Amino acid sequence: MLRTPYTAHRTNVSILDELGNPKRVSSIVSMRMLTFFGHIHRSDKMEKLVVQGHAPSGRRRVYSPTRWVDTTKQLLDMSIKSATELTVLDNWNGGVTIGGSKISILRFADDTSLITASQEELVALLNVLEQHSINYNKTKSIGLCEVVQSFVYLGSLIDNSGSCENEIRRRIQQARVAMTKLTKIWRDHNITKATKMSLVQSLVFSVFLYASETWTVKKADRARIDAFEMWTWRRMLRIPYTAHQTNVSILDELGNPKRLSSIVSMRMLTFFGHIHRSDNMEKLVVQGHALSGRRRGRSPTRWVDTTKQLLDMSIKSATEMTGFKIMIVDREHDNHRATSVDRCEVVQSFVYLGSLIDNSGSCENDIRRRIQQARVAITKLTKIWPDHNIAKATKMSLVQPLVFSIFLYASETWTVKKGRGGEY
Repeated sequence: MLRTPYTAHRTNVSILDELGNPKRVSSIVSMRMLTFFGHIHRSDKMEKLVVQGHAPSGRRRVYSPTRWVDTTKQLLDMSIKSATELTVLDNWNGGVTIGGSKISILRFADDTSLITASQEELVALLNVLEQHSINYNKTKSIGLCEVVQSFVYLGSLIDNSGSCENEIRRRIQQARVAMTKLTKIWRDHNITKATKMSLVQSLVFSVFLYASETWTVKKADRARIDAFEMWTWRRMLRIPYTAHQTNVSILDELGNPKRLSSIVSMRMLTFFGHIHRSDNMEKLVVQGHALSGRRRGRSPTRWVDTTKQLLDMSIKSATEMTGFKIMIVDREHDNHRATSVDRCEVVQSFVYLGSLIDNSGSCENDIRRRIQQARVAITKLTKIWPDHNIAKATKMSLVQPLVFSIFLYASETWTVKKGRGGEY
C-alpha cells in the first residue's frame, strides 16, 4: 500500500508508526477466537460439546498436535472450565417474563446486558453487581440510574418508542460521511465503474446495513432508504440533480444492481429463518408475549409485523413452511448421496464452506491459503496505491474491508501456533 520495497531496509516498527500503529492482524485473529469462545459457552450447543468433550480415540506416539482449545487457553491464561465459571448474577430472580420464560441477563463476548421490569428492580440489581464485581473502579458510581429516551448499544440506537426511524436516519448519515470521504476516488477516471461499485458496496453500504436485519422498516423508511441509495449512485457517477436524469436510467447504466431496500428485506428474512430453525432465546422473544400493558392508541409497528408483510403470511405458517423446506432439501441430499455412496475417496484435505479441512488437524495450510487470497486481492487494487490524490487514511480503510476481511474469514476457528515473530 505504501509502495515501500524491501530494498529500502525500513523496519516494521517504523512502517507501523507511519500508519498510526493500527491493530495487528494477529491480534484481530485472537479477538475473534475469544469472541467465538464466548459465543460457544453461552449456550448448550454441539459446538460446546465438541470443545469441552473428549473423543475416545487414540493418537500416534508423537507430540500432541495443537488444538483450538489449547490456543484459547493460552490467550485466556486459564483453563476452559475456569473461564466458563466466571458468572456473577446467576442467583438473580428478577427480569422480564416473555412467553412463560424469564429473561434477566444477556451475556456477550465482553459485555453483559441487564434486563429488569422496573427502575426499582434495576437499582437493586446494580447494587448486587456492585457487591460482586471484580473491578470496583468500573462500578463505583453504579448506584446512579438515569432514565433516557435513547442510547447506543453494540453500535445500534435503542429507542424507547420501539421505532427504528432514528436508527435508520443515523445509519444513513454515517454512510453519507463514508461516501464523502471517498470523493477523490469517485473523481479518478483511471478507476473503472465496476471497481467503484464494489467500493460503494463494501465501504458505504456495509456501514448502512449494520444490524439491518433487526430493523422495523415502515413505508416511509423504505422510501428514505431508496432515496439514499440513489444519492450514493449519483455521487459515485458525479451526476448532479440539475442533469434531470431519472433514477431508472441511472440504474440501467449501472446494470440494475440489487436495490438497497431489497437487501434489507433479504437480511430480515434470512435472520427470520435463522431464528426459527432452532429453539433459542431469539425465537422466544419473537413469538412470545410480554406480560405488560401499553398506552391507549394504535399499536406500533413491530419487527414481527414487518416480517409478516414481507412473507405475506402469519409467523406460524412461515415457521411450518421453513421446516417443510428443510425436510425436502435433506431428502434430496440423502437421495443424491445414496446414488453415489459406492464411490468413496480418501483425501488428505478438502475445501468445505470456504475453509480448508486438513487430516492433520492443523490450520497452517488454510492460513497460507488465506494469505495467498488476500495477496491476490491487494494486487488487484494496484491502481489505487500509487495515486497520490488518495489520502493514506483512505487507503488504510480500503485495505481493511477489501483485503483483511478475506484473510480473516473463519479465523475464529483456527489453531494458531507461535510463529517466528513470537506472536500469535
